[in-house]
Amino acid sequence: NGIGGYNGGLEIKRFLLENEGVNLK
Repeated sequence: NGIGGYNGGLEIKRFLLENEGVNLK
């Protein structure tokens, strides 16, 4: 469960970073 939560957090961070990149363009 901890690993799944960790991976989920990474996916959320990547999603947010991609959104920021789109907003910055």
